[in-house]
Amino acid sequence: MKGNILNFMTESAIPPFRFAKTGSSDNSVALAGVGEEAIGVSLDINSATNSRCDIQLDGIHMLELGGSVDYGDKLSPDATGRGVSTEEGAVSYAVALDSGVEGDVIRIKIEAQYTPVPPVTPPDPVTHTVTLPAGTGYTAAFVAGSSSPAAAGSIVNFTVVPTEEYKITSVTDGTNTLNAVNGVYTIQNITTDITVVVTATEEGI
Repeated sequence: MKGNILNFMTESAIPPFRFAKTGSSDNSVALAGVGEEAIGVSLDINSATNSRCDIQLDGIHMLELGGSVDYGDKLSPDATGRGVSTEEGAVSYAVALDSGVEGDVIRIKIEAQYTPVPPVTPPDPVTHTVTLPAGTGYTAAFVAGSSSPAAAGSIVNFTVVPTEEYKITSVTDGTNTLNAVNGVYTIQNITTDITVVVTATEEGI
């Protein structure tokens, strides 16, 4: 198989065709485990602890599988350095060029730390509830495309129409008095839930 091969001293036994990681000292390697960063794959020789070991660092090589994989799967080490399919979003160190099951030795392409980019999920928009009351002597309704819930920072327009023999004496946003312009009440820059309060009295009272 073609690829760059370097010779190292082993800090643990490394069977053939297993993922290897850097050791604790210069020019050393050890068997890679789950979640550990692999630098390459061992050749076809069983290397004991404190012995020399050739590691292929890139290119096309062979790898023993620790589980079932499909052609094209991204691979990373299991607890014994064998190749298993990489979980979504995790780092992988090879691509399967064959399908196989546990114990098979398949062709792989060693590649440096491929990390899938997770899809970006936009945050949910911030909204606030604007409640128009239903009471005696009037009807209140959103107008000009306004509705509830309303986007934070937006404007809400509504009308309050008195029924026969009633008049509107006050409209507030729960805190501030609102005045209609051409019959339309407006609440601007909404930053919290709002309950509109309407006071209507009978004519002549």
